[in-house]
Amino acid sequence: MLRRSMFDGPARAHAFPTLTFLTMINVILALVPLTFATGSLVWLMTSGAQAQARSDAWAAQWMRDNG
Repeated sequence: MLRRSMFDGPARAHAFPTLTFLTMINVILALVPLTFATGSLVWLMTSGAQAQARSDAWAAQWMRDNG
């Protein structure tokens, strides 16, 4: 009796992921660091804008008190 391997015949077509599947994996793996970098920049810009608003409010109050 001969054993069939996964490299024989039509079963081989289903043994390995398709190109579309591999492309989707690559896209997802590329989106992970892109999402992390974008989220970090959004957080940095938002916290910087909040700090600037606090600083502007403090300067305006200082000018009202001492100007």
